[in-house]
Amino acid sequence: MRDAAGDEARVLLVQPKRLALFAYLVLKGPDRLTRRDSLLALFWPESADDAARHSLRQAVHGIRQALGSDVIARRGNDAIGVGAGQVWCDAAEFERAVSERRYEDALGLYGGALLDGFHVAGVAPELERWVDGERARLHGMALGCAHALTDDAERVGNLPLALHSARDTVRLAPLDERAFRRLMMLLHATGDRAGALRAYESFAARMAAELEAEPSAETQALADRVRREVAVGGATAVRSEEPARVGSVPPVTSGDVILGEGGGAPPGPRYRSRSRRAAAVAATALVAVGALVAAGAALVTRAHARTPAVLAVGTLRIQARDTSLSPRLVRELLSTDLARLQGIGVVSAERVDELTARDARGDTVRVSDVARRAGATDVVEGILSGGSGHPLRLDVRLVDPAGGIIRGARVLAAADVFALADSTTGWVAALVGQTAPQRPLAEVTSTSLVARRFYDEGLRALNQGDTPAALRLFRAALADDSTFAMAAYYAGVTAQGLVGDAVALPLMAQALRLSRRGPERERLFAATTWAAATNDPRAVATAESLATRYPLEPDGELWLGQALVWAGDRGRAIPHLRNVMARDASTLDAAPNDTARQRLPCRACAALGTLVGAYVEGDSLDLAEREARDWTRRQPANAEAWRTLSDVYELEDRIADALAARREASRRAGRDLADATYRARLAIRTGDFATADRLLTDRAADGELAARVEALWWLAISLRHQGRAAAALGAADRVVALDDSARRSGGHAVDGASPARLLRAAILLQLGRARDAASAFEAVAAAPLGFPADPPLALPGVIARRRAWGLALAATAYAAAGDTTPFGGLADRVAAAGRASAFGRDRRLASYVRGLSYAARHDYTAAEGALRAAIHSPNNGFTRVNLELARVLVAEHRARDAVPVLRAALRGGMEGSNLYVTRTELQDALARAYAAAGEADSARVYRARVDAALGRARPGHS
Repeated sequence: MRDAAGDEARVLLVQPKRLALFAYLVLKGPDRLTRRDSLLALFWPESADDAARHSLRQAVHGIRQALGSDVIARRGNDAIGVGAGQVWCDAAEFERAVSERRYEDALGLYGGALLDGFHVAGVAPELERWVDGERARLHGMALGCAHALTDDAERVGNLPLALHSARDTVRLAPLDERAFRRLMMLLHATGDRAGALRAYESFAARMAAELEAEPSAETQALADRVRREVAVGGATAVRSEEPARVGSVPPVTSGDVILGEGGGAPPGPRYRSRSRRAAAVAATALVAVGALVAAGAALVTRAHARTPAVLAVGTLRIQARDTSLSPRLVRELLSTDLARLQGIGVVSAERVDELTARDARGDTVRVSDVARRAGATDVVEGILSGGSGHPLRLDVRLVDPAGGIIRGARVLAAADVFALADSTTGWVAALVGQTAPQRPLAEVTSTSLVARRFYDEGLRALNQGDTPAALRLFRAALADDSTFAMAAYYAGVTAQGLVGDAVALPLMAQALRLSRRGPERERLFAATTWAAATNDPRAVATAESLATRYPLEPDGELWLGQALVWAGDRGRAIPHLRNVMARDASTLDAAPNDTARQRLPCRACAALGTLVGAYVEGDSLDLAEREARDWTRRQPANAEAWRTLSDVYELEDRIADALAARREASRRAGRDLADATYRARLAIRTGDFATADRLLTDRAADGELAARVEALWWLAISLRHQGRAAAALGAADRVVALDDSARRSGGHAVDGASPARLLRAAILLQLGRARDAASAFEAVAAAPLGFPADPPLALPGVIARRRAWGLALAATAYAAAGDTTPFGGLADRVAAAGRASAFGRDRRLASYVRGLSYAARHDYTAAEGALRAAIHSPNNGFTRVNLELARVLVAEHRARDAVPVLRAALRGGMEGSNLYVTRTELQDALARAYAAAGEADSARVYRARVDAALGRARPGHS
């Protein structure tokens, strides 16, 4: 750290807490001021308020003395931050370079893990988690840069830069097997086979040492192939200054027409060198291809060595007499068939159509150009003619879209479009050195052209954001051909977001069943979405298989990130989510006034929303806020972005900001998202129960059933927070009755595990009727699924989640009743159910039950360990755990340690997993903890809040 004169700021370097405070403010950015109260809680959590404020003033004074008075800006006496333009920081410059897609500059700025090895004593665990989250986020961005730079360099033929950035990738992710395989292939492409083997041996040794595992069969097969080549031809590389493309084009058979001279790869953009620029190493391995005598002339081409091909179907012109054969339909069939080839990548027709719709915006877009931008190295193009009693004819060619080089061309003919697709796939397979699929396409997919036209029109509607029309068209396709797996798949995923699981899950189950006879890609798509929708514990493994096997499909990486967040593995999820955001950045970066484009399907938006949720669950609300604010900046017309930001503000207790963001979301959505029920929710959070009850009572009196039920739900929650449990039970009973009536009138069975029944059981516990509550929770655990499907669906993951949750809550009630007899058996039953669930919380619930058992026996050391192991999220997981852990810590005379545990719980929501303890209970526990810790002022603050809430529970209010 240096000051403006370039001198080392030693006075800060020897003061770790001041340095940490300054680093925190710098990383927050000059546009973000932080409330002093937040800084006190982070940096001086164990100090009394007056002492902490004095320490903060001293720290700020020291920073200003060392670096200048303007380096710290402030807003009144409430908030401080770094002054705009006063500080240069490599981390901030790194983020700017990434946002501007200057990946090489970004990697030059990334010197390693953020604040690596830096430790400050006496700070809150939340600060340590924030640093860990920032460290993981920046590392994920650097890894994404290395991947992107490798992709870009390889695409334009800059092999030295591709090789160098691939080395950066494995340096940043030393156990990423896909990255090591890519490095091996690039080394092999330069002729450095010995280097490829050294890379493999280094990776294998590291896996053995750190994971006690060995590389996958795919990686071992690649190494074996390189070894065989070394044995045959030696390990010497052929060097040249001319960059080469990586891969292979085998000899072409005598039935092919080879056009054009295979010159060098077209010049690409120049990359600025780094100080550690790689040596200019490339290979000129020229592959002789077959010769053809045509019209007395022999046309011979040379082709550069290239990576395994990435294929896509590009522009198709239809001159066929059969009007049912649209370009989209034929392109989709060809893509489906090509995707069955092993050893190559294929950009799916769905992906090309999605990008085409996004790029078109009223203009003509050449499909082949879109395919190239999607990552295709080779594009199939052609003209389809014939039909109506005559054979179909395809004048097809394989083209390098970057340079326009035609790698091969042929005229193919067949009786129908499915046979023609098989012939085309066989020809392409021979051209790229692969084996054609054994089964005809007609055996693995729908052969109804009517169904396929409905399907293609459904995809078009989906890509244009018209989900109701898309669902109708997908169901029409399925009605015409009930064996059409992908029609069932898209109908299911569209219905899930539009009308809910009752319609979606039977369609998804149908897709899963039908896909078993289809191509691998379709099987993995169906299996991945089914696992996610049904809480299947194999969800992460299935998504990882899709992301690994089909890396060009961004859905795979998105679903992997989402599955990891659901499982509680947030650190591992974040790089995947950021990769999706980078790959689909064009949807996030629509022009501010381009409202239509901002309402198109947005995979990057889904990733960003999941990322915000991951930061919220990690109790990193500042990071969640930053990402949500960035979303509103990049997509100001997106209502979901504003709603997400509003939710984060609410958890930060910035109520005015939350309401303002919610009103902006309403304006963008064209409907009221800040209605009376939402405003009542904010009022409950601030302790304004009179306002909350008035708004909710009025809302519950009339209007649509759903709105009345929601108002009664929140009224019950409000009354619970006031200690008015008897009145809350009455409201909950009304919710149960209305919910049951609505289900019966819809022809559905009553849901014995409905949220309303869980709320009612929680209120019974609050009333002191612990045994009644335990029975109610046990009934939830045992309730049949009652899902409306014919035939009934087997949903073991959903049942396991319900069972684990109900039994854990029953344990809470038994503990309140002082009955420890059931605990041993309950813990085992909860553990068994948790293992059958994909949800990370469920897998921790057995530890919660054991913690209650230990606490009941006054074994506080064991109880603390078990309860800490039960925490899925510090603030938004299951805050009853926080309360029980705090009680144990106070019993151990460690009240100061209980304070951050309880404060974290107050940064969570009030329903969902957090329904089972009120904010009033948490504030009461916090007042007791502060009092036990000797912090009388803080204890009085929270005691006053509790008294204000419970004042309405006195006679006349209950």
